[in-house]
Parts: sequence; structure tokens; C-alpha cells
Amino acid sequence: MKKIIFSLCFFILYLGAQEFKFIDANISKEDEGIYALVEKYVDLNNQIKEFKKNNDENSSTFNGILSEFEKDKKTILAKIPDMIVGQKINEEAVARFLKAKEKLLDVQKKNINKPYIYTDATLNLVYFNIVESFYSSLFEVEKLFKNTASSEDLIATVDKAMENLQNSSNVNLDSFKSKITNPEELEKITLKERYISNAVDSYSEILKYLRSNADLLESNYIFSLLELQVWIDRINEAIGVSFVNIGKIVISALVLVFFISLRRFFANIVYFFLV
Repeated sequence: MKKIIFSLCFFILYLGAQEFKFIDANISKEDEGIYALVEKYVDLNNQIKEFKKNNDENSSTFNGILSEFEKDKKTILAKIPDMIVGQKINEEAVARFLKAKEKLLDVQKKNINKPYIYTDATLNLVYFNIVESFYSSLFEVEKLFKNTASSEDLIATVDKAMENLQNSSNVNLDSFKSKITNPEELEKITLKERYISNAVDSYSEILKYLRSNADLLESNYIFSLLELQVWIDRINEAIGVSFVNIGKIVISALVLVFFISLRRFFANIVYFFLV
């Protein structure tokens, strides 16, 4: 995996006619980093919801197609723990993110008496906040992985992250929406709310997966203890393959060979003294 210069602050807000999304301004389309994986997961959840809504669950193909969706989700989830390690913060991107957030806050403040503009700006801010909350939690998890913290620490961190995620998305705009009379504007708001809801659900599922697999952190103990993560990062950077943690595979193989050789070495010593 390349050293992915990644943070939630890499994103610039794009406001479309019907929906909005964060666009990664620095990672290339070919670079499948943690952000790309998470976005694929969010998109899969959206596809599942649309599929369930538009198809008969009693049809012969319903369960089969749904099973394929779930299989794809599990594949992505399995990749995420390894992809978390290697995130880097870009200070310029942080500044861009904060500047964009300030602009939204200014728009929100100046349009308190304009229901649609205020609601739209507020929802954009909500999305900024949930993205910030989620990816910040991944950085916290990364620190735990690299500092050989216990699985209990990981669980506590993830629990706090899920709580923050819910708090970030908890906003009531009913009083403003009730004043919007333009059907097209109402439709845009509805679509945006669905987009945010799907993102929150997806982020929560990912965090729950990390919580349920907290033992993955403890399995990295020997790598951190022997400071092997540095070499893992170097191998990943040199090879440039992002979808598989080649560095960890190589180091694991070398560690395995070392212990097998060590076992044979001690066996030969014991044999020498006994014979």
C-alpha cells in the first residue's frame, strides 16, 4: 500500500442538483485507499436499500442478489483494518477543510430567515461533522494498532466514536422544512437527508465491525513490539499495491521462517548435547 496522505480534510464539498458528496482532492482514481473502500461500502448500502425498495423479496432471484451484495460488503470490511494503518494527515488539506466549514457556517448564519438555504447549509454542515467524526475515529484506531493497546481500549474508543457519530447527525430541521414551499427544493432536502442517513448507517456498521473484531488489534502486538510496522510501511510504499497489505504478508512470512529456523537450531543444540 502506498503511504496514503489521507484525512477527512482531503475532501471538498460538491453540491449537485440532487445530492452532494465529498470528492477526494488528492488521492488518484487508481489509488484504492481507506477512503475509496469506505465510499464503496456506503455505495453498496445505498444499492441494497434501492434494491429492496424496488424488488419483490419473494422473487426467485431476490435472496441470491442480496447475498452477493452482503458478500461484497464483507470483503470490504475485511480489508479495512489493514488499510487503516498508513493514514497521513496533510496540513494544507486540514486548512482547506476548516475554511470550507467556516464558509458553510457563515452561509448558515446569514440565512436564518431563508428556510431552504438555511436547511441546505445545515445539512451540509451535518455531513462535514459526521465525516470528521468518523475519520477522526479511524485515526484513533490507527494509534491503538500502532501502540499495541488492548482490545478493551479499542472497544472503548469505537463505542465513543459511535456515540459521537450519532450526536453529530442529531439535528431537527422540521420547523425550517415546514416553511419550504418549493417542491423541487423539498425533494433536494429529502435526498440529502437520505444520503446523510445512509452514510451514518454505513459508518456505524464499519465501527461495529472493528468493535466485534477487536482481537485484530492484539494480533498486531508482535509487529508493534518489534517495531516491524516501520518495515511494513516501507515495503508497502516500495511495492505500491494498495488493495493488499503486502508488507504485512512479507514480514509475517519472514517471522514465521525465523521461528521455524530457530526451532530447528535449538533442536540441533539439544541433539548435540544429548548425543
